[in-house]
Amino acid sequence: NVIETLAVVEARDLQIRDVSTLVSSMEAVAQHLCDIVIKLKKNHHFYAPSIVQTSFFGNIDLRNQPFTDFIDSDDVQRFQDLLDQVDKDSLPQCLPVTLTISSKRLST
Repeated sequence: NVIETLAVVEARDLQIRDVSTLVSSMEAVAQHLCDIVIKLKKNHHFYAPSIVQTSFFGNIDLRNQPFTDFIDSDDVQRFQDLLDQVDKDSLPQCLPVTLTISSKRLST
């Protein structure tokens, strides 16, 4: 039935807008609370690295680098667990990790 289908589409559209609003709000909070906010692709590579990110990581080309290359080995499993949770919940998350940049360890 066309009316039922239209109602389902409208309900899903509303749900998508609600989730998008939540995600945008969480990203805004993270921008204010964190030293750096990084968005990743499914393959754990940087999603559109910014000038701030490039500068933070030592002016190297981040486009073809998996983020896991920069995480201390002790934190990689925690990071993977977080990604599994993000996939399950479809919500952004925060995780403090130790980064290894140019052989220096930085706790974030």
